[in-house]
Amino acid sequence: MSDIHVSLPVNAPLDRLFAICADIPAIVQVIPHIERIEVLQRSPAGGMGVGFKWKETRRGMGKSVAVEFAITEFSPPNSMAISCTMMGIDMEFLYAFTSTGPSTCIVDLRGILKPSGMAGQVMAKMMSGAMAKGLRSDMELIKKAAEARAAQ
Repeated sequence: MSDIHVSLPVNAPLDRLFAICADIPAIVQVIPHIERIEVLQRSPAGGMGVGFKWKETRRGMGKSVAVEFAITEFSPPNSMAISCTMMGIDMEFLYAFTSTGPSTCIVDLRGILKPSGMAGQVMAKMMSGAMAKGLRSDMELIKKAAEARAAQ
């Protein structure tokens, strides 16, 4: 099992940051290397929440890759978790949002990679560095969007 951790201070209100992270269909406007989001299933409540599933197509390392994700925990505006399986690796991404003032907060993202079999273990070792870099890049873009909206 491998862990990836990204923590960033954000100069924006907690609810604004959470709203950007949780608006899966609109995230393509924030993270340019996400080419497409296809909603596969809404949550039982009808919108975002536990049970929401989507297929995300990203461009990276010269090619497009599509992965299906699901929201597994959803507690606005404090936390959410998403999961997927890719190349023999079960992945869970835990987002925790903490207010540090009226217009500042911190986002902590923890990625847990659980490989299956030898091939999954090899892939997890190969991917963990690039994945950490990619997650940090995604969170920097989300931070930038939240801070820009806070300045308006």
